[in-house]
Amino acid sequence: MPDARDARETYAYSLDEILRMLRLPLDVSTKAAIGCAAFAGLCESEIAGLQRADYADSEIRVSRSIDRVDGIANRPKTLKSAAPVPVIPTLKRLLDAHKATASLGPDGEALPDAPIFRAFGRRLRTSINWHCESSDPRLKLLG
Repeated sequence: MPDARDARETYAYSLDEILRMLRLPLDVSTKAAIGCAAFAGLCESEIAGLQRADYADSEIRVSRSIDRVDGIANRPKTLKSAAPVPVIPTLKRLLDAHKATASLGPDGEALPDAPIFRAFGRRLRTSINWHCESSDPRLKLLG
């Protein structure tokens, strides 16, 4: 069996660093994804799995995660990870701004099972990292 690579130390961003990332010239979808990671503690696969019905004004329900390798949706691994996550006012503003730009179904209504973040993953990480490196090389989000 091959050796597993060593675990990397996790870095927690300060509030100042997070707010600096949110001031970068990023689109509202990217800023909302950063907010989900920073203010709700969601990981990349959980953010990718969010659907419109998972977000209410005061909470996010993590009902699925999307596997980074095969793109398949999976249920949360533990009951704790499936518990509702409170939405603080800053995150609510970010999510509501993103929701206002989302495309609607043929009847003009948002589809409850539509993903909140359509193009999430490598492209989003690349975009965030490029902006962060160009403005401050110490800021890197999501890998």
